Amino acid sequence: MKRSLRKPGWDYAQTCHYLITICLARRSEPFGIIRDGQMILNDLGEVALDRWLATPQFFPHVSLLEHVIMPDHMHAVIKFHRVDNYVNSGSGTFSAQRNTLGAVIRSYKGTVTSRLQPSFPTFKWQDRYDDQILLTSYAVDRACAYVKANPKTP
Repeated sequence: MKRSLRKPGWDYAQTCHYLITICLARRSEPFGIIRDGQMILNDLGEVALDRWLATPQFFPHVSLLEHVIMPDHMHAVIKFHRVDNYVNSGSGTFSAQRNTLGAVIRSYKGTVTSRLQPSFPTFKWQDRYDDQILLTSYAVDRACAYVKANPKTP
């Protein structure tokens, strides 16, 4: 069984900023290339970008702060705004699954995959994703700077 990468006890539906990284299963370069420190998206990369930019349409409690689609992964800094949509299981209160970071990532990966697999049948994301919880404005600023500079970093 795979060990969860999520922080134990953390409510991933609460108001907070996150730095997320989502990688492809095979470290190929289907989204484009980096040339002179700039990411040049191909058609597949444009789909990945378009689907990311559409995220707030489906998850209005999510704000996109910074993002970059790289040749084989993507980084984004997002802000979650608390949604008071909770389910009480009797043993405690849990946030509705639709309003969590995991739901946003699953939706993004699913829509990109469904759009790309007809023309790129070997397209596949890694099963997991990485998130960093950003608790201070300094951490948010540093994460945004990291994402912006990522194509320039060798």
